[in-house]
Amino acid sequence: MILEGIVTTTTPEGELHLAPMGPRVEQDLRGLELRPFAGSSTLRNLQAHGEGVFHLTDDVELIALAAIGRSEEALRGRRVTPARIVSGSVLRDACRVYEFRVRSIDTSAERARVDAEIVHSERFRDFVGFHRARHAVLEAAILATRAHLLPRAALTERLAALRVLVEKTGDAAEHRAFEILEASVRETPLPRETPPDEVVVRTGSRLHLGLIAPAGGTRRRFGGAGLMIAEPELRVRAQRAERWSASGAEAARVLEFARRFANAETPPASFRVETAPPSHSGLGSGTQLGLAVARALSALGGATPSPADLARQTGRGARSAIGLWGFAHGGFLVDAGRPPAAEATSEPAPLIIRHPVPEEWRFVVLIPADARGLSGEAERSAFASLAAVPAATVERLCETLLLGVLPALLERDLAGFGESLYAYGVLAGECFASVQGGPFLNARVAETVAWIRRAGTRGVGQSSWGPAVFAVCGDEGEARALADAAQRANVTRGGTVLIACPRNQGAAVEIPGAPSSHSLA
Repeated sequence: MILEGIVTTTTPEGELHLAPMGPRVEQDLRGLELRPFAGSSTLRNLQAHGEGVFHLTDDVELIALAAIGRSEEALRGRRVTPARIVSGSVLRDACRVYEFRVRSIDTSAERARVDAEIVHSERFRDFVGFHRARHAVLEAAILATRAHLLPRAALTERLAALRVLVEKTGDAAEHRAFEILEASVRETPLPRETPPDEVVVRTGSRLHLGLIAPAGGTRRRFGGAGLMIAEPELRVRAQRAERWSASGAEAARVLEFARRFANAETPPASFRVETAPPSHSGLGSGTQLGLAVARALSALGGATPSPADLARQTGRGARSAIGLWGFAHGGFLVDAGRPPAAEATSEPAPLIIRHPVPEEWRFVVLIPADARGLSGEAERSAFASLAAVPAATVERLCETLLLGVLPALLERDLAGFGESLYAYGVLAGECFASVQGGPFLNARVAETVAWIRRAGTRGVGQSSWGPAVFAVCGDEGEARALADAAQRANVTRGGTVLIACPRNQGAAVEIPGAPSSHSLA
């Protein structure tokens, strides 16, 4: 059987060396077979000294730090004592240790075979076990050691899938360990790849719950909360071409974003918007489209700019950065807004909270017919006309978000989340009463919100300027019942009613014909 753990060896200079390793252990625990790579420090140390210690541990932070070569940090605060039989070191915080001596080493293949005899074993504490998050960290540690060998898209895709497991089942230690490994992978030079001739960028829609400080003399302006949903989906296909072109919904805006992002070295591309959310409906379609176009162009050029760079070069995220960070990471998001001195710059507001939305939750989105939210010059004029938001209102918004919405989300308390979300949305909407005439875009939207509340769903709000209204439900069945009732009652006056899953991952970049895609996170 193979056991994953930590191997300590001694360098020719007499220093302690750590390495995560999964040796094959004999059933009677009398021997083990290590498979270090040729040229590795572990192999060199065993060739020089012929002794070491294998540690069975459930300390995933130790495994993560050892995997990326940060041994000094890994040992900080952990007890180390001399081994009892061999010349080596024992990590006393491990669960069990197996001291071994090398019997033979075969270096004829890329990975050596080190046959060793276990000469002493000792138990220090019980092995607590591995839940899904710890398994995910272990797999991520293995990926981190091979980051210089794996294709970028495959590596990022696998890490994104593992991150979901950590977010669902991990504690603080697993989150810290996974963040360490992600950072290491980002900093590892990856093999150069031939840029593709065609890419598809897919992202979801953004629900904005409201701004914290849209106007006034607060220390930071704007800021707010929102989340990403999977539908309506935006899907943009881009191909290398002899000249610039675009087709499908918002074709003119596609070319506008492409011109903003492109430079003299950017080769022309042909775009096709295959699916898209309705524009000016409160679902953040403009930001998602701009970022998707920029991400597609960068992928065709073999580059991976940061989310902030994408936003700066396309002119998005000047006020709220929820759409930007939603494109990059998905999930529930809170941005901090920007201090007044930074408003003249293109630097987006920092992301301060990101947390996955329970996968079973569903969002019923209702878009009334013949209504549009503010955009462009009308939106700029509306912000310019807003009265200063009282400090007491900003405090209430922060309190509702911090002590109501967020704890309920983390505790998966749908009822608490819904009531707090509704209260936050109404309070945020009142800041725009001078423009809207109340907390909602118009009387039809207000009646839609009231109808949903009367129907028994408490978590409801207007997304951004509207007219989209959303309601959060506990599962598919509950969402279907609400959507069917809304259709029968013709709440949207012939508009749209749809059910959306949460989107807890960033935008996907797909290469047609290739087996993998990856998120920006």
